[in-house]
Amino acid sequence: MRKAIPCLYATYGRYVDAYRAIPSNIDGLKISLRRAILSLHDKAKDKFVKSATVSGYMIGTYHPHGDGSAYDTIFTLVLQNYAIGHGSWGSICKDGLDSPAAQRYTEVKIAPWVRDLVFRYINYVPWENLELNDEPLYLPSPIPIGLIGLDNITGIGFHRTVIPKYTKFDLAKRLLWLIDNYEKYDKNSQITNFSSISDFSEDEFGPLIKPNFRSCSIKENNNGEFYKLLYQGTGNFRIIPNGTIQNNKIYIQGRVPSHTFKKLFTDIDSNKLECSIVDLSSNGEDPYLLTVEVTPKKKKTSNEVKQFFNHLWKNYLIKNINYNCYFVNSDDIPEIHGIDEILINNYNHYVDAVLKYRIQLFHSKNNSLFSNHIILIIKELITKYDIKSIDDLINAYKKDFPTFKKIKLEKYEDEKFIIYEKEINIDELTDICNKNSIMKLINVKVDINKINQDIVDTKKDINNLYQDCQNDVVELTKK
Repeated sequence: MRKAIPCLYATYGRYVDAYRAIPSNIDGLKISLRRAILSLHDKAKDKFVKSATVSGYMIGTYHPHGDGSAYDTIFTLVLQNYAIGHGSWGSICKDGLDSPAAQRYTEVKIAPWVRDLVFRYINYVPWENLELNDEPLYLPSPIPIGLIGLDNITGIGFHRTVIPKYTKFDLAKRLLWLIDNYEKYDKNSQITNFSSISDFSEDEFGPLIKPNFRSCSIKENNNGEFYKLLYQGTGNFRIIPNGTIQNNKIYIQGRVPSHTFKKLFTDIDSNKLECSIVDLSSNGEDPYLLTVEVTPKKKKTSNEVKQFFNHLWKNYLIKNINYNCYFVNSDDIPEIHGIDEILINNYNHYVDAVLKYRIQLFHSKNNSLFSNHIILIIKELITKYDIKSIDDLINAYKKDFPTFKKIKLEKYEDEKFIIYEKEINIDELTDICNKNSIMKLINVKVDINKINQDIVDTKKDINNLYQDCQNDVVELTKK
């Protein structure tokens, strides 16, 4: 038992890291979130459906866990704007986050930006049977979809990960710089002490992007922490809830993710803080926007209110967050990566998926060229001879082409286009005839010139692959 238990526990820990707690180092998604997004696309792509329909499909198709777990994951996607919810999807208040109504009452559909961003090339990424049915190992998009959104990604397994989220615009802007300045990035990634650098020029270090919070701002605890997070995946920051003073009242308009107001409430109840607190969150249109009104019990001057404001924020509301960006690699091993590494890794995988799509299209056009040459030969033979059966056609073909006709085609192999000849043998001829009756083929219109032009266009698409993929990133900086 002393030998077996540590081994079993280690196996379980690796499973939790890879399949529950730690996101992928490609798309930045935990596996449950990826499965929920897939399920939303499969069942709620164009219209709202019952949430129970999506969660049931998710656990029946991809996710061998309870429907409560699946629904919680869908709720997370609604909170993060990956999905759109109808019905009572909870709200934020001073006491925390209200749960949504039961899944048999709420409705949901995938957000259009997610549907349009990650599913165009979904069939051109690796799919594997991980637990139930085949599923993609990542969702292909120009920027890692898991890093888009608000607040943080958190997960606790054998490793504890805290990863920031960013806006689409900022991630795309940063990635464009990385694509054009990889040598500078590679050199700067070797820096061991970012706090010692006095001048972070954007030309040298790239555009500075900051984590995106729903209702808080973020500040470095040490010089260079923002770039350290981008390059190395670690950093120490202060998260500061939004707040204002109006008519000598203080309005708290945010809360640090994963933290509560418990200490604040306790000190107000015990009169250590002489003030009253009222939750106004339900008065707003956004159910996930917090607004709390704090009123000093004793009348204060405007300067005294400002001092009290600073005291509240310093002692109760501002929190430190240590980012440790663990991501799971292809061997299911968690490693700390900088945000830049994930951007680059995800983009390279996206380029691979687009290339596979374009190569398949190119080969499809060449197969079409070959098939249409066969149709032209059949039409010629039908016109020339009295053909009533496939056997008649085969005999006529052998008579006119005793050595069999060869067609010049192209294939893409080892990053280059190769011309080769493919023989029209009896099997190829028969196959075309089996798919279409012989007499119908006589009326089929064939435009070899158009097919050749299509092949030229698909070749051009392959040659322009890197520029086109970069343009996909540019488009994300315009939206």
